[in-house]
Amino acid sequence: MTGLLTTRDTRATRLTSDAQQISERPLAPFGLEVRVASGARFEDIDAEQIHAWVRAHRVVVIRGLAPFTKAELPLAARRLGPLQGWPFGAVNELERKKDAKNYLYTDRAVPLHWDGAFTERAPRYLFFHCVDASRERGGETVFVDTTRVWAHADDRTRDRFRALRFTYETEKVAHYGGAFSAWVVAQHPSTGETVLRFAEPVDDINPVRVRAQELPPLASAQMVTELRRALAHKSAVLAHAWQTGDVVIADNHALLHGRRAFPDVARRHIRRVNVHGPSPRTLFTVLRDSLRIRRPEFMVAEIPILLGPALLLAGPGALASATFAEIAMLFFLLFHFGDMVNCLADRDLDAVYKTHLSEAVHGLGVRNVRAQILATAAAATAIAFHLAITRGLAAHLDVIALVLVGLALGAQYSVGPLRLKGRGIFQVGTLWAVIFVGPMLLVARLFTEKVALAPVVAMLALIASYGAMQEGIILVNTAEDLPEDEDAKIRTAAVAFGLPRCLWIAATMVGVGGALTTAALFFMAHREFSSISSFVCLVPLTMAWLWVGSEIMLMARQAQGKTREEALAMLRPRARRMPIWITATAWTTLLAAASIGSAWVTR
Repeated sequence: MTGLLTTRDTRATRLTSDAQQISERPLAPFGLEVRVASGARFEDIDAEQIHAWVRAHRVVVIRGLAPFTKAELPLAARRLGPLQGWPFGAVNELERKKDAKNYLYTDRAVPLHWDGAFTERAPRYLFFHCVDASRERGGETVFVDTTRVWAHADDRTRDRFRALRFTYETEKVAHYGGAFSAWVVAQHPSTGETVLRFAEPVDDINPVRVRAQELPPLASAQMVTELRRALAHKSAVLAHAWQTGDVVIADNHALLHGRRAFPDVARRHIRRVNVHGPSPRTLFTVLRDSLRIRRPEFMVAEIPILLGPALLLAGPGALASATFAEIAMLFFLLFHFGDMVNCLADRDLDAVYKTHLSEAVHGLGVRNVRAQILATAAAATAIAFHLAITRGLAAHLDVIALVLVGLALGAQYSVGPLRLKGRGIFQVGTLWAVIFVGPMLLVARLFTEKVALAPVVAMLALIASYGAMQEGIILVNTAEDLPEDEDAKIRTAAVAFGLPRCLWIAATMVGVGGALTTAALFFMAHREFSSISSFVCLVPLTMAWLWVGSEIMLMARQAQGKTREEALAMLRPRARRMPIWITATAWTTLLAAASIGSAWVTR
């Protein structure tokens, strides 16, 4: 909502025209508590008003808001600026964990620090949402206003601080780590105020080592102690005691923050999203984001899809031709189309776990991404027509049909009216067709002129079975994402069938698909080589298939009889190997295809 009025006292202020109210109360020694009518939404508060509150008070505590789900939290925070992404996404779950490898996820104290210190860019705001907090004392988040510390320092102290530059080192076992150096005295990037940048040493699991540059160890330790005392000045320290439902927005540039220890019996579950400040859009950022939404990381698995049929039907010599270059361009345009449509359609969902994709779409702008999608579809269609015309339009109308159907399915996987991504088993069939069967058929068709029936059948069997094997591996990732998809109300195959059954389907697809892939390639190799050579060229693929199949079969067996939480705990560490499984089976299949070549077609 817009038009929100502000006050500096506890008088009520209208949030909307239907008499919803807010009230403000200054906190001591700094900060502002904002109370809204119970159940009000965060989006009802004007974003510019929130920026003004944080500029004036450093910390804003908002109470009375309707609760956020995990998926809603990044969308709320993004109203204030771009989100900082971590390997786990945008939302950091700050709660006690049994197997914690970092002190943040224990019930012990967290020393003062600023967020983003080990990254290239520190965020502007820290956006907290308290999911659950008990009434036991402890667990307060401590904020230190470093502009107040600077204001209370005398000239000699300021001179000592200006000369300080600390080096920070820690092993990267959580979402941050490495080594960097920073001056203690810096400028606030928005207001120009003098601020202090300092992180206290951590003597806990995943310790952080802190040393002053150009000072001997004893002098360095003395300066750490002096800074700690200065930062403890009572006029600069706010200890926030959490209540369930609290939303807290803090200025990460002006403040340092930490946490007090809390009792074993206390409940404390806080989610945090980091929000960046505005930054200029440059040609580099536009190109970077345009590349991100095309998912180049998938190319390692896409290249075998392109090269396999080409090598088996035309041989390596064809790869140097202009025709192959045109086919390759069409091939990747089709993949880019589907990936961009998915990024655009899922930009809100991706904010939680794939923040870099969501931010790429928002950075480019929805209109810009739509324009790129339309241009990609137009270019793919134009190339399809050109290939069909140059190779005989009447005989290659099916090429145009394959491309148009591929574009339609690629779009309908992610968007309505069909949105096949949320249609249970149809999700599996659509991915099998769009990622594997369709592109491989297209390449095979463009390299097929007059081929006997047996090679055609063998090629079709290879395409269908290879797609089944690879899609079975992808299905493991779908199973891993079950809770997130349920929260987002997306009826994927895992949601439709449940975790154990989904894993059994995956194991069956990998087992049968891999066996038929190997059989089809053996048929091709046997037409080209002696029996021994036929087996030799398939050894790497057979080993990769048996390894992957046995891994997924074992997961399916172990998921039986377990609760969903237990099954997910078992699945997730192993599912991280999915990219390796995809790569291993894809490239050993390509190796077999390259070994066999195209001579088998004429035998």
